[in-house]
Amino acid sequence: MVFPAATLGHEAIEKYLKTALICTGATICNPVEFKVLINTGKLKKNDCAWGHDIVALGEMLAARRADFNLGAVLFERYPTHEGQLTLRTALEIFDPFFDELRYPVTMENFTALGPMDVILLNSIVASLKPFAECAPVVTT
Repeated sequence: MVFPAATLGHEAIEKYLKTALICTGATICNPVEFKVLINTGKLKKNDCAWGHDIVALGEMLAARRADFNLGAVLFERYPTHEGQLTLRTALEIFDPFFDELRYPVTMENFTALGPMDVILLNSIVASLKPFAECAPVVTT
């Protein structure tokens, strides 16, 4: 039952990233489907957070929040990885868990999965959680 847990881990990371992006004023929408709003200036294309690529979502958050650092070191040494493990590297490890485990494709980027991934997931979530805690927007 490790494979379903991996896809859920990826989904949790994705939700934290999208929540953090909403806190920066981003909208979760496909810019292709909302091009009418973009063309009228009511929505900017770079304000649309879309997709399941958690590295790309992390890069978007880093571009919007100077205090969000993808290069932050999560572990100086990690059993399944050589050298320092950064937040970006951790996202790269979890990224294939969406497409390659959810859909019938050749696993090209998926490397390993095991009990250590729980520790990694907890570290990623701990890094993202402060950015996903924003005051609610009240409209009148």
